[in-house]
Parts: sequence; structure tokens; C-alpha cells
Amino acid sequence: SKPDLSYKIINSQERHCQAISNVIKLAHGDDIDDLHISFPEANQVLTQISKHPTGHFVAVTDIDGEEVVLGTAITMRTHYSPEYTPLPWLEMIGSVEIPKHNNEGEWLYGVECSVHPDYQGKGVGSSLYTARFDYVKQENLKGMFACGMLKGYDNYRNEYTQQDYGELVIKGEIVDPTVSVQMKNGFEAKAVVQSYEVDYDAGNAAMLIVWESPSYSSESYSGSHLD
Repeated sequence: SKPDLSYKIINSQERHCQAISNVIKLAHGDDIDDLHISFPEANQVLTQISKHPTGHFVAVTDIDGEEVVLGTAITMRTHYSPEYTPLPWLEMIGSVEIPKHNNEGEWLYGVECSVHPDYQGKGVGSSLYTARFDYVKQENLKGMFACGMLKGYDNYRNEYTQQDYGELVIKGEIVDPTVSVQMKNGFEAKAVVQSYEVDYDAGNAAMLIVWESPSYSSESYSGSHLD
């Protein structure tokens, strides 16, 4: 990996599908064997892109004349507000092919964000967040929300419940390797979500994180919505 990494964020294309699938699997590493769900194969990634082409992103760079995918961000639009009871990941999206995506949805939901292990810690994830925030502003959505796995819980599982651990992360008294970074990227940590996804390190728990768009205007929102 090069210290002076230059890359760009673009919308995912068909040519990226296999690399996206690979990056997600590599980023999740050992968790793959523990999870009861399958990660998206290339053909499923293509289904995701075809449903929501403007909300699927990759970070790409050029290495020896070849386009290389460093990371990916997958989203869906939904009317399901972050004020409602958070749903487990698979229930929220419907399946790996994201059938619950709604083109009229006024919230953006973060389905997946993965960076290749060789390129983590170089700002790629933050750039992918920025791309999604820009999309929210362009589409005049209310904001973006997701659930970040409480990956640091494993170090504290003998001291705290997931709930207590999460509350200490919200207060900034514990730095969680996933959620604290998301908070630095502009998300507000709202609540611990139990049984969000099978993940031993996190005790299956996640943090509901919400970013409200500063530019949202209900007058100019084009989607059909009920007041």
C-alpha cells in the first residue's frame, strides 16, 4: 500500500461487481464463517446497483494501469424513520439484494460500508461517508442513518453489558473502533440496538447512528410522503 494514496469516489458500475463482493468479504474477515447470512456475490451486487445506481459507491485507484476497488458503500432509500424501533439488519433490507429499497424514501439507510484491509486507515471510509452525505443533500433527503457494529465490545464483555458499553461510547468515555469513527464523521449516536447482526466481537449489538441533513427542505421534497 502506498502512503500517498490517491483515489476517487464514483458510482458503482457492472465492471466493479466482483471486486465489490471481494472487498466486502475481505473486510469482514473471520466474521464470514460466523455469519448466518451470505455476503453479496457479484450477480447480487449487480441487482443492488440496478435498483439504486446513484446510491451505490466505490473508491477506486489506478495501480499499474488497472482500476482497483479500495472500498464500497451500499445504501437504500426508505420511509422507515430512525425514530422508529430499529430493525435487525436483514429485516431492514429484506435480503442481500435489498428488495426493501424504495426510490421515494426520504431517508438514506447505510446497508454496507467496507474498505479493503490493505487500505484501511487512509481516509477511504470517510470519503465514502462524504459521498453519501452529498447524495442526501442532492436528493433533498431528511438525512442518513445506519447501525454501526460495536466492534470494541469484545474487550469489555467481562465488565459491561452491551447496553452499558454503548452508553459509555455515546458519552465518549470509551472509544469504539467503528462507532466512535462514525461519530467523528458527523453521525450522532442515538441508541444501542441488540441482536442487530450476528457478530461475536460486538456481542451482536450495534449503535443506531443518525446524520440529519442541514439542507433538507420539506417544501421542495419531491417524494410522496404523508404528514
